[in-house]
Amino acid sequence: MQKQPTYKLGLIVSLGAAACASAPPAPPPSPPPPVGPTIQQKLAWILRLEDQRVLRDPAPPPVPPPLP
Repeated sequence: MQKQPTYKLGLIVSLGAAACASAPPAPPPSPPPPVGPTIQQKLAWILRLEDQRVLRDPAPPPVPPPLP
């Protein structure tokens, strides 16, 4: 009667070992994110482009001189 607990323990250990062996391999580590401009550089670009923006219509083209 002493063999039953040992048998159950051996069955549990063997099933646990089989479950670990069937696990998929770990995915490879992801590459580091690309290094880009800092927040300060982005804000400087935005402010520079806003300063260059023209909010009125362009001047009409000059009238060509009359032909002789």
